[in-house]
Amino acid sequence: MSKVEQIKQYTRETLEEVRKCTWPNRPELIRQTILVLASTFLLAGFIYMSTRTSSKIIMWILELPK
Repeated sequence: MSKVEQIKQYTRETLEEVRKCTWPNRPELIRQTILVLASTFLLAGFIYMSTRTSSKIIMWILELPK
């Protein structure tokens, strides 16, 4: 089997598998996107606050000026 035929077969099989997938409808997609964005912002806020707090604690321990 030539390389071109292998690529064609691979593409054909890939498309068959993609058609078997269950894709979310629009409301599900919007809800899941909002959930991911909210989780990302919450985690970013937690990391930001943790960094600020640990920075202030380290500065307090070392008694460095602001």
